[in-house]
Amino acid sequence: MWSFQHYASQAGIKGEPTYDNLTPHKKAVLTTKFGGISSHAMTVARERGVLYADFSHSEHQLDRVETGDIVSVYFLGRQAKVFLEKSPLRSIHDTNPQVSFDIRPSEQGYVSVKTSTFLVGTKPYTNDFLLYLNAATEQEWRFEPFDGIMGGAFVNSDSRNILMYMSQMRGQYHQWSFSPLEQCRVRGYKSLTKKQLMPLIEGYVKHLKVK
Repeated sequence: MWSFQHYASQAGIKGEPTYDNLTPHKKAVLTTKFGGISSHAMTVARERGVLYADFSHSEHQLDRVETGDIVSVYFLGRQAKVFLEKSPLRSIHDTNPQVSFDIRPSEQGYVSVKTSTFLVGTKPYTNDFLLYLNAATEQEWRFEPFDGIMGGAFVNSDSRNILMYMSQMRGQYHQWSFSPLEQCRVRGYKSLTKKQLMPLIEGYVKHLKVK
């Protein structure tokens, strides 16, 4: 397994990295596994003069929060409430211009996409596809992550779905492909027609190749 120091060095961060010195502009410290009034995390929060909230034994509480997301923290007495704010969608070419894509045909005319590098989290890729879909279809799409596995369903305003299955080689790359329509229906999802889906995939390939 890659170490925290390995990721930091890959990102060009020099010296001995810690979660504290990697986040010099933090506004709050949240813990979801081990915390409390005597924890090191709370000591750091006190020293930095920022908010602290502990959600002990709730390590999956913030699973959907990734690097670059904006959260708001509010306190009602000693109770903390954390909200994931809606952020504007941005192209992968703007957020991570260093990433390129190896695109190969897969079964039934679909494609498989493999990245040239590894990002912490998959949201830059799913947000990029959402941005593309909204522009290409003039509809509002949303992303619903699968439970327990990488990837999820992209759902339009007509409740039609495009399924994206994702995998990763930690520290090296991400990879994803689209589920054939037949598999989509077998799993109980309403799908687009093939006539609707294929132009979207072809346009998406062109979108990924444009720098």
